[in-house]
Amino acid sequence: MIYKILTLFKITLLFSCSFYSPSNSEEATKELQSNLIAKNFSINKAENLNNLQQSQLSKTKKERIIKKFIQRLNENEELIESIESKIEISTQKTNQDIQKIEPIDHFGINKNAFPENTGASNIDLMLKKNEARRLFYSSLDYDENKIKKLISILAKTSSSSGYHYNIIDAFFWKGFKTQESLETVVNLLTKNELRRLILNFETKTVKDIQEKFEKLMQNKNAWIKIVEEVISKYGNNTASSSVDRIILGEMIRLGYEYKLNPDESMRITEKMKILLKACCDHIHY
Repeated sequence: MIYKILTLFKITLLFSCSFYSPSNSEEATKELQSNLIAKNFSINKAENLNNLQQSQLSKTKKERIIKKFIQRLNENEELIESIESKIEISTQKTNQDIQKIEPIDHFGINKNAFPENTGASNIDLMLKKNEARRLFYSSLDYDENKIKKLISILAKTSSSSGYHYNIIDAFFWKGFKTQESLETVVNLLTKNELRRLILNFETKTVKDIQEKFEKLMQNKNAWIKIVEEVISKYGNNTASSSVDRIILGEMIRLGYEYKLNPDESMRITEKMKILLKACCDHIHY
């Protein structure tokens, strides 16, 4: 404001001087033009400097965004690589299991060992549906020895109330749902889906998916260990009398009933479905 006032005062003074001397007027005009040129140059210089600074800030911001993006891609790729081979192995194993021919006796899962209409729905499911049995076999890596020994032990159990059927039912349900949950997630995590995760999701989301998949694998391994423990403890139990069979059923109930809930694997699968339904994370840099 002061600069503008002084400039106006200067112009007025020079203009008034022109009434007294033509030579003064010419000199004043030259001085005014010189000052205006200097002022314009100063303004242009300031604008150019400001534009340069803004350009440098914009470039720095772009570089920061690119650096952060590359860092996220690298971290995501590392997480995906940690599970990719396991997904491929699981897929190949499942495809091989599907191609296998089931023995006529269904590894002992038949009406000779387990009567129908016991009130335990999973026993009926296993007796009637070959895909349900296949999932159960695959939950034990289609290990015929393990499957036969476990079924043989379960077939020997009894109870005065018929409650042992609930325990047998729980064993079938645990294996069936543990494997089904894992296969569901494996089918979701295709190569294209893994690429989408690397490119479009925040690292914390990818890490969450990676950890959930690992947990499903751990749950399957824990299930196999339960079966191995049952076989180790009771594989040589003849349980020939009705009393022995009741005792065997009660021992297995007390030792394993609380371990046979597959809900955790089922919950993980549902959470994974929700995470993967999103097109992408809203990423801010």
